[in-house]
Amino acid sequence: MPIIACSACGKNLSVPDQFYNKRFKCPGCQSIISFELEAIPKNIEKNQNNKTTAGSDSPIKTNNEEKFNLPQGKLRKKLQGSWVEMEIKTKCIRTFIGFVVVLVSLIAIVGFKYRYVINYIIGPNEMAQIELENLNEQKGFGNNFILVRGKEVVLSSAHQIDIITSKRSGSQRESKYVYKELLVGEKWLLVKNLDEGTLNAKGNPISFDDDFLKYTFNHPIIGPWEKKYYPYYLDNSWYRLNGHIFLGVIIVNILLLYFVGGEALAIFSDISKSPLAKKIIETKTPRLIADEIENNAQNPLISIGSWRLSQKYFIYNSFFFFDVYFPSSFLKAEKIVLDERDWKFKKKCKIIIDVKGGEKIEIEGSGKSIDKVEKLAVDLITQNNKSKQ
Repeated sequence: MPIIACSACGKNLSVPDQFYNKRFKCPGCQSIISFELEAIPKNIEKNQNNKTTAGSDSPIKTNNEEKFNLPQGKLRKKLQGSWVEMEIKTKCIRTFIGFVVVLVSLIAIVGFKYRYVINYIIGPNEMAQIELENLNEQKGFGNNFILVRGKEVVLSSAHQIDIITSKRSGSQRESKYVYKELLVGEKWLLVKNLDEGTLNAKGNPISFDDDFLKYTFNHPIIGPWEKKYYPYYLDNSWYRLNGHIFLGVIIVNILLLYFVGGEALAIFSDISKSPLAKKIIETKTPRLIADEIENNAQNPLISIGSWRLSQKYFIYNSFFFFDVYFPSSFLKAEKIVLDERDWKFKKKCKIIIDVKGGEKIEIEGSGKSIDKVEKLAVDLITQNNKSKQ
């Protein structure tokens, strides 16, 4: 009966042969143990030796040697059904669905703003005085892109003033926009940002707000002039700017869905394409490593945010991302005090760990938590340096 050691608590266990290539719980710490490479059952090894043919020049490999020389396909299968495989596939599906949901939401917004989309594509709709008088907010003029041709333009006394308040200088008034009055038909149209020397204006009609009406047409002196003006103003700013930004967002999301989402689906269908899975498969004992990662994730030495840390693995497991770092690849650890505070008003800190290959790990948290992480990382790096010597 082989004797193996629990990878979590170190307790020696006598395991019956029938548990070979199976998983079971340690009776001491309840951690999951994979009886794969820890020991070789004698009866299996004896059967392998009995297969040696007489007069053979080369000995048959033992079961242990065969495991260290398994092809990548068989090593990949060792991860099937493991917690690591499940987490990798879960993150892939969440990533793909996330991009799909965002893209569908953007398309829904396009459908909701169909008037704007039509105007964005075909350009402004030219309107005469009669059409301008019939234009109102109930007909959705906020989504119209119109072109008007005037007969005369004058500088209006209407200004848009921004009030900037600061502790040092107090309140300051800054004139941001000057409105002009454009004569269209027999009425005047207030136009924002009308170009110099032009009688044509295009843009989005916008109704007057209450503050404007309070100091203009609702005023007893200016009130009689209301009939000579259209009941809205024309914003001559770049109407298509929002459309360009929105189109850019859609294109970026489609590209992300194609490249990132496509890669996520590829990893979901073939786990060996995952960088993490490749890293685990390269150890030649993938199932043993996967089980240890699961045990360390469930029983970590330190838990901080999405991180689960132990002496063997630094595990990052968030809603969309899952990765595992091996402390044997750590080079340097540096603690930084941030200018932010957490919800308990405690100073936030960050530790940056340099990893082989130019990669960096950043872990944020409160001061005491980061101190524990720093001590653990420094101890592991010290052990790495000693083992090299």
